[in-house]
Amino acid sequence: VNKAYDKFEKQLKAAKTSTSNAKQKADKVRETAAKTAAKKNRAAAVDDAGASTANTNQPQKWSDYTVEFHFPEPSELPPPLIQMIDVDFKYPGRDDFGLQGVNIGMDMGSRVAIVGPNGAGK
Repeated sequence: VNKAYDKFEKQLKAAKTSTSNAKQKADKVRETAAKTAAKKNRAAAVDDAGASTANTNQPQKWSDYTVEFHFPEPSELPPPLIQMIDVDFKYPGRDDFGLQGVNIGMDMGSRVAIVGPNGAGK
């Protein structure tokens, strides 16, 4: 968007600084920009009298803006969040790997990492 705006401004400035027919060249640049915008929007703006409104179709400069999100503080949940007692796990058809008798408890302040190579079944 800014590239199209810069191109339009450059053409408009060149048309205005030209000594011969500066007004006609500036109008031509505006009309060209209006046609380009109309092609992009697939709708040409036309007044009741039938004249095109070139000023409303000229490119606009994009300006950045900031968006802020505010999330409420989460409330404390009573322990345990997750608790597993005497859990067994085994992949079907794999007798070489399995977990037996696993006891795990996770609370609000717990930090958990599941580590292993890719494809290991994490």
